[in-house]
Amino acid sequence: MRSAVVCLLIFVMVSFANERARALPPVEKCGVMHRVEGKETVVALPSLHVIEATADGAFVLPKDAPPHVSAIQCGRLSLVPAKNDFKVLQAGFLFMIVAPDDRIAAMELSNGQLQYRTIKGEFASDEIPQIQEFLNVNQNAFYKPSAR
Repeated sequence: MRSAVVCLLIFVMVSFANERARALPPVEKCGVMHRVEGKETVVALPSLHVIEATADGAFVLPKDAPPHVSAIQCGRLSLVPAKNDFKVLQAGFLFMIVAPDDRIAAMELSNGQLQYRTIKGEFASDEIPQIQEFLNVNQNAFYKPSAR
């Protein structure tokens, strides 16, 4: 009897956790910017998950991505980049994050320098140290020793 109660309790806890996970918003929703008839267009791409795609290797667009992609754009809860977001740049794409309050930031390379700037709005004061840490840690991914 006691083991049945424990099993039932575990079942209820797991079911509750699954229901709660389904109720939470996704970590990110991403899309791509691509050129159509000479005009940049943003297209939502439900198969694109940058955090997941960069976890274990280089960033690669999903197979259903349209041709001529120039940038990746993800909606997230904060403008603070995720650990491996720099891999989008290594793959040759501009990377933008859009916060729920419509602030937008872009990650790019300029002369080998990893940069992250706002396009719309400003970074929140609590985001700035986290963004600086991201830039400091990941700049080395773009370091190229000079030829002698």
